[in-house]
Amino acid sequence: MQNEVYNICGGFEQSNIDTVKKILAVSNLDDGSLDKYVDFSCNRPGQDVRYALNDDKLRSLGWSPVKQFDEELTKIVDHYKDRFIW
Repeated sequence: MQNEVYNICGGFEQSNIDTVKKILAVSNLDDGSLDKYVDFSCNRPGQDVRYALNDDKLRSLGWSPVKQFDEELTKIVDHYKDRFIW
């Protein structure tokens, strides 16, 4: 079969704002003031409020996730703090 789509999602869902809060926490910027770090002034028509994927097709081939978001977040933040060129 050619040109098939296999979604990879790992069965993990959380809101965008919860992700932002976790990033701030692991960045030691969690001072309770989201407005300091996030611009809430822009709401665009059709703005996404949820992203959802179904990875049943991939799992039917035997795939399963090996990483957990919360466990990897510190590594991800550290990676970008160490390597991002501002």
